[in-house]
Amino acid sequence: MSMERFDLVQRNAGTADFEFKHVLVRDALYDSLLSSQRSELHLRVANAIERRGATRINEVAETLAYHYSLSTQHDKAFRYCSLSGRKCLDIYSLEEAERYFRKALSLLSLVPQCADDQAMATVVASLLEVLYLRGDLLGLREIAEEYIPRLQTFGDTPQLVFALYFHCMLLAHHCDFAAAEVRAKLALAIAQRLDDIRAQAYAQSALMYCSTILCRHALEAAEIEGSRMLDVCIRSGDNYILNWAYWSIAWDYVCRGLTNKARIWALKLIDAGRERKDDRALGMAYWTLALIDIQDHRFGDAIVNAQKCRKTAATPFDRKTGMIASAIGLLLEGRIEEGLAQLLQQKKLALADGWLYSASGVDFAAGPALAMTGRIAEGIRVLKAGIAACDATGDRSMASWNRVALAELFLGMLSSEKRPSFKFILSNLGAITWVLIFGKHRAWQLLCEAVQNDQIHELSTNRGWIEIDLAKLCILKKKPHLVRQHLRKAQLAAAAQESALMMNEIEAIGKSLP
Repeated sequence: MSMERFDLVQRNAGTADFEFKHVLVRDALYDSLLSSQRSELHLRVANAIERRGATRINEVAETLAYHYSLSTQHDKAFRYCSLSGRKCLDIYSLEEAERYFRKALSLLSLVPQCADDQAMATVVASLLEVLYLRGDLLGLREIAEEYIPRLQTFGDTPQLVFALYFHCMLLAHHCDFAAAEVRAKLALAIAQRLDDIRAQAYAQSALMYCSTILCRHALEAAEIEGSRMLDVCIRSGDNYILNWAYWSIAWDYVCRGLTNKARIWALKLIDAGRERKDDRALGMAYWTLALIDIQDHRFGDAIVNAQKCRKTAATPFDRKTGMIASAIGLLLEGRIEEGLAQLLQQKKLALADGWLYSASGVDFAAGPALAMTGRIAEGIRVLKAGIAACDATGDRSMASWNRVALAELFLGMLSSEKRPSFKFILSNLGAITWVLIFGKHRAWQLLCEAVQNDQIHELSTNRGWIEIDLAKLCILKKKPHLVRQHLRKAQLAAAAQESALMMNEIEAIGKSLP
């Protein structure tokens, strides 16, 4: 071979293929070719690889995508970019997957006849999944708004259901839960008309998520819906939606404060993920366990599980959520300055990326921490704004968490035996005066509002801590008979959730009574 004699190429010892001895030689020769010559050579190379790899196309998909993309064979370029993107998505190589799917859509915009409607719709749905897993909600919105109207012109298709699912999740992250629910119901209607099991799994999962946040079902009805959804998701054989099925059931229990059951389903997600060899399940489960630990006041355990999430997370979405859980755990464990700095930074990033639901979930921890670091008025404002925002969007569980946090802030200030510094008092004089005058009444009002939220189960961890707070307020009001009533209710919740921490707190309050 003449090029070998001129010492331009050499054989690769591992594959026996020829390769250039230096990249600069390759680039110089490549750049000297006319564009038509390059295109023809890429096509010949692609055709040869396709023939030789006919029985293992999946292995050579990326190489074929590269060469066909530089040729005039646009239909094959689209096909192999789509195949390569799916291959990368299946192993959570998300940046590469996004690059291939975007390349396929750019080919389609240049040469519309290179793919049929179904192939285009499949790429759009896959790209939306990639963007969601990457946490790129801004990019997801752009693609959804551009392509979903086009998908709707094709009539009922499974790909339209998948696209509507991701648009639903986008709306939920933007705290537009009512609009998300409308999207989920539309997706479910289409999936049922199609009688497509995988499409039904996505649609039912989306509707379950919205129903949980908006508290559409009592506990028994929610458990029935969760069981139906899980059965459909298992039969669909789709890893992505099966992970969310386990998580959705766990999250419904989290919103009700039933931490024992929530923990069981988070652990089931770990077992199911390991059985399917799906790494993503682990990251999801660990940040969920961290949030359950926070509800249980097991802040050290929350930090440990958040760290496990960061080590095992297969996607940026899970990694970011794990970092939020870690910051909350640090803060509530007592590492106030470290935790608060991380939490405020994570909230800032979440807001910038459009993660409004995640950002709203940090206020219950950030507000009291701001107060503890000498910014009482700011902490109160954060919690009040959080309550108003959650009430406006219908997020009942988050609104209750913020109410309880604000009540506990007032309660802590009213019952604290530690005298703050003169500088602290002077810089917070207005807020301290207001709390001393109105704090007791306002704390009672906030806790009673939280009790009236029927999403919080009467035997839940949340309800137990609310009853303990009410007992502490009754001590301040010098009403010992009411203290014992609230402690009895708290004891029932503590026993149901097997909370030793809560039992210890109840016992300590009981011993302090006359």
